[in-house]
Amino acid sequence: MDYNRVYKALYLYHIEERQSLNYISDETGLSPKQIMQLAKGSLYPTVYLHFMKDRETEDFSREYPYKTRKIKDSNINPLLETCTKQILHLSADLRDVKGYLLDQDYHEGDIKTILKNLAQNYTKDIEEVKKDKIRQILNILKMPTKFGIDFKNNIVTLYPHPKLNNYYIPVGVEYKTYRSYKMPDDLFEYFCSNQDTKQPSTPKEKVNKEEWQLLYKEGITMSEIANRYSVCPRTVRRYLNKQVAKA
Repeated sequence: MDYNRVYKALYLYHIEERQSLNYISDETGLSPKQIMQLAKGSLYPTVYLHFMKDRETEDFSREYPYKTRKIKDSNINPLLETCTKQILHLSADLRDVKGYLLDQDYHEGDIKTILKNLAQNYTKDIEEVKKDKIRQILNILKMPTKFGIDFKNNIVTLYPHPKLNNYYIPVGVEYKTYRSYKMPDDLFEYFCSNQDTKQPSTPKEKVNKEEWQLLYKEGITMSEIANRYSVCPRTVRRYLNKQVAKA
């Protein structure tokens, strides 16, 4: 990783008091997740300690030597596959991927090529992968129940729950004593956005949607905003996309 980027991110966050993680990400190339860890000192702790010492003296002229490396032709396809998996299965976006590639010290020109390739190809694939995961999860949830015995020797009903791997792919079934299932946030958001059923409307307190845009600029995810205001993630996404189109 180019520690100069790390140092700049710390400066923007702590000295210029830039609270928008997306802004700092655009300025430095680090992902919002990396910046959050960095601001707490849990990522690149050596640079963090250097910065805090410089902060005491108000001298921020420190520079770090840095050398990039080219991506070998034989490594391009495996690297694209790794980055695609992060996007398809771990809900990463292009900022996250760029931060990952910078952390590997790849040349910036090569990084731009990888990101351009991903931006052109992954949108359709993401939807198909999410649909397939959700289909597998719902099929498991519809499986027949079983009976078991609890610690008091009572007979209880056991409900099927999907067992997911790190990529949120169902790899098995486990039985629990409760029916409700918490789907991963990213899959649940997509599931909600593709439901055609409408629930009876009930009077709700008017929501100030302008606050959503401010929160999103501060780095709060759409899913977190939806949870905070008790609305469907689809509603938040639709509103924010309209605001981007107007800009």
